Amino acid sequence: TEVEKTYKDGQRTVRERAAKDGSQAEYSVVLENGVIVEADGRQVELGALKRAVEGLDLARLGKS
Repeated sequence: TEVEKTYKDGQRTVRERAAKDGSQAEYSVVLENGVIVEADGRQVELGALKRAVEGLDLARLGKS
């Protein structure tokens, strides 16, 4: 009923989790300095959450 994927994107660790029926999705990024940026939504597509997080200045947040 759910799909979950964790992977490295450069120095960042990314976790995607979504219900197959589209009822819930989560997207989180652990930055190199340990800061976690997470988006969680109901009745929202995973792609929309990814775009929201990637629209943030992650490079600035990741600075020590």
